[in-house]
Amino acid sequence: MMVPMRRRCHPEAGFTLIETIVALALMGLVLSALASITAEWLPNWNHGVDRIQRSEVIGIALQRIGAERAGYANAAIPIVAVLMSTCFEGLRWHAATACGIFLCVAGNFLVLRRPARPGA
Repeated sequence: MMVPMRRRCHPEAGFTLIETIVALALMGLVLSALASITAEWLPNWNHGVDRIQRSEVIGIALQRIGAERAGYANAAIPIVAVLMSTCFEGLRWHAATACGIFLCVAGNFLVLRRPARPGA
C-alpha cells in the first residue's frame, strides 16, 4: 500500500529556499572575511618560515664545517645581517657599522689563518 505524498512530508521537514539562501550568503561573508584576514598575515607568516629555513641551512652548513671552525664562522653572522639589512631594510651605514664589520673580518682572518709551525 502506498502512502500519499502529503502524509510523508511534514511542514517542519527542512529549510525553506529563503533560509537556505540567507545561510549561504552568511557563510560567504564569513569565508570572505577569513580570506581577507588570511591574506593580510600570510606574507608575514611566509617571511618567518623563510627565516627559520635559512637558520636551519646555516646550522647544517656549520655542522658540516666542523665543531672547531663553526664557532669562528659565527663571527660572520653579524656581517651577513648588516648586509641583508642594507639590501632589504635600507640600513644606513655609520662609522660604527664599518668599524664593526672591519673587526669581524679581522677577527675571522686572525682565527682562521693557519698557525705557524714551530720549527719553520
